[in-house]
Amino acid sequence: MGNPRRTLDIDIALASPQRKSSEFINTMESLAKEMKLEVEVIPIEDFIPLPEDADTRHQQVSQYGSLVVFVYDPYSIALSKIARGFETDIQDVLFLIRNNFIIMEELTRFVGALLPQAWDFDIDPDEMMSYFKTIQQLSAKNNHQ
Repeated sequence: MGNPRRTLDIDIALASPQRKSSEFINTMESLAKEMKLEVEVIPIEDFIPLPEDADTRHQQVSQYGSLVVFVYDPYSIALSKIARGFETDIQDVLFLIRNNFIIMEELTRFVGALLPQAWDFDIDPDEMMSYFKTIQQLSAKNNHQ
């Protein structure tokens, strides 16, 4: 999405019929190995409860023959990063906010909706709120500079 920070992994969500295509998954894993990237073919909904209408906010990147590539819903990406809370994750969420891929008010609403289900996804809601408060503070500080 334009962030200059190099990624070390690519998470993939597959739509049917590719979801069950071992050939496609093997091709992705081979390509990633060649590019020295880690690829995880694990549905994001296994990590976090998806926000409402997440599937309407995917952003098309390109099309390669019959393969259409999207960036997943930016709010879902942000929630997964807030749940993990690494420094790079916090910086990634700030990048999404700064570049208007997500709006803080909407993200706040989605975080609030996720918290009651957090333990079902092995997410500590107190830790997640701590990470989110850090993002709110840093975002507010950046807006005043």
